[in-house]
Amino acid sequence: FRLTRRADFAWAALVTLALGAAVEVAEGLTGQGHCRLRDLIPDAAGAAAGAVVVALLLRLGWKPRPSWSLAWRR
Repeated sequence: FRLTRRADFAWAALVTLALGAAVEVAEGLTGQGHCRLRDLIPDAAGAAAGAVVVALLLRLGWKPRPSWSLAWRR
């Protein structure tokens, strides 16, 4: 994805946590797995780790290539 602005990182993190919460709700409704709110902590840690990696790459001069992106051109 072509994420270069802070707002893009925030939306990606929000979507990651929302999907994790949806999985926990589905586990609670179906009885499959363990429905625990604390399972969102690894999701948040993964989103933060990914943002740090991309931020470091951007600081080193990496530029997202549009041919790799699923986002619409801006």
